[in-house]
Amino acid sequence: MLALYIIVGLVVFLILLLCIPVETVVKVDTESSKKFSLKVSWLFGIVQKDLGKRRTKQVKKNKILKKKKRSLPRFDINLVSQIPNATGLIKRFKDFIFDIYRQLRIKEISGDLVVGLEDPVHTGMLFAVIGPANALLNLHPRYNVTVRPLFDDENVLEGNLHSNVKVQPIRLVGPALKLITSLEVLRIGHSYIRKKLRIK
Repeated sequence: MLALYIIVGLVVFLILLLCIPVETVVKVDTESSKKFSLKVSWLFGIVQKDLGKRRTKQVKKNKILKKKKRSLPRFDINLVSQIPNATGLIKRFKDFIFDIYRQLRIKEISGDLVVGLEDPVHTGMLFAVIGPANALLNLHPRYNVTVRPLFDDENVLEGNLHSNVKVQPIRLVGPALKLITSLEVLRIGHSYIRKKLRIK
């Protein structure tokens, strides 16, 4: 019986922890020396982590050398090509975005981004989701983000973005489970895994 009380106590304690808001401050600037910064604060500032800290010069040099040796990453079009075959998948992602958005306490989100994929068709498919969602999000008085497509046959993500948002982690569980367990996402995931296994 004592073991049951301990388990229940731990579960309640975990739920209470997940109810404490997490504050995130994100800064993205592709033209800056520090392109990405992500600061996370939890437990009323007791736990803080800067996930975008600068690395040492030596690490940066090694990273540059590795980049020179590697070929440019290619966007996996196999997964994207399955999207039209899954009825309602785009609607599922729109619903997920709106469900997450409703759980956020926005202090500020602003930016100007340019996004493009190797295939202009896939860029158009991507903006079939991003365009309407971003237009509705811009109705929020503290949200001011411009996202522009680039149909130039290459993977592009340029611009700047700054956000300061609070959210209770427990409020994200529902929207995430709703998306992951949807028939459309399961169908795409199953097809994608099968293709990967065939390649290997």
